[in-house]
Amino acid sequence: MVLLAATLLLGACATPSRRIAVTSGDDGTILLFSAGLRHVDTLRLSEGFLDRSPVGAWLAPDGTTLYAAHRSPTAGALVRARVADGTVLDRVDFFSGSPAIVYPLYDGRTVLAATVTHAVAGSQTLLHFLGTDLSAQSEPIPVCSAGIRGLATARTTDRLYALCEGDVLVDLDRRLRTFVRSVELTARDAPTGAACDAQAVAVSSNGSIVFVLCAGTGTIRYLDRVTLEPVDSLEVGVGAQIWARSPDGQYAVMLRPAEREIVVADLRRRVVTGRPLSDLTPYAVTVGSDSRTAFVAAGDGVARGAVLEIDLVSGAVVREHGSAARPVALSVWPGEESPVMRWKR
Repeated sequence: MVLLAATLLLGACATPSRRIAVTSGDDGTILLFSAGLRHVDTLRLSEGFLDRSPVGAWLAPDGTTLYAAHRSPTAGALVRARVADGTVLDRVDFFSGSPAIVYPLYDGRTVLAATVTHAVAGSQTLLHFLGTDLSAQSEPIPVCSAGIRGLATARTTDRLYALCEGDVLVDLDRRLRTFVRSVELTARDAPTGAACDAQAVAVSSNGSIVFVLCAGTGTIRYLDRVTLEPVDSLEVGVGAQIWARSPDGQYAVMLRPAEREIVVADLRRRVVTGRPLSDLTPYAVTVGSDSRTAFVAAGDGVARGAVLEIDLVSGAVVREHGSAARPVALSVWPGEESPVMRWKR
């Protein structure tokens, strides 16, 4: 094939995601789907992790490699592997902490990895700044005096937010890699007195609003970036635990596993636009680069699983395909943090 011209589009664009990866929680197998949810490959990494549990796999911005993490109670490893055949290209071992979150940044140069160390005195989360080859760019920095539940940043800001267990939000300078401040999300729901029980964090496209998903109150809190105080909220349902936001910043998709419910919300209009139900428990969610399609990995934990494709405008499930019965992670390419290469003949 002769390639005559190429156009590189950075960031979120109108191109639909062309590759979906589902990680099985049973053995770390990675199921690959194409657009339209056609199963195209089953990937097993060339290095075994028989003594460790899979954390998940995330497609890298280049579209040809992925990052996969595995952990034991006290240690873990992160690898970079080829999508084509599962060959492990690079690896980093964490001997005193279990990887909890892996976040390949849109710059194509940095991968964030949060590891949690458990001790008698308590837990601590360290944030590692790694290169794409998983070499350390700097010393890890402590971000939580507990476990971690989320990481979030945006292209338009130097800020990086870490959501810690215990309803603590930590503000970091992503470029200087330094601690700025931390705040406790102590505001309680007025009618019920329920605590936030924060589960996820995200940042608006322009960096002015920090979103926190509260499972305890069933709301999304809109926090002002400067003060980190609530300025608005949206009710989505108690028990919402998992979150994905569209690259254009308009939509968010949340999962309520106990209710087997998927919640689609318009963040700009502050309304819920859909609540599709499933006969399977939803475990993971992501939104494609077109900002109009979401994918949810669901399963019964034993024998049956599926990937659901959701239209964000209507809030309805448009198709599904069989998948892992116990999925632990879901990733798409191109996604929010992925450059997209378009070739013209």
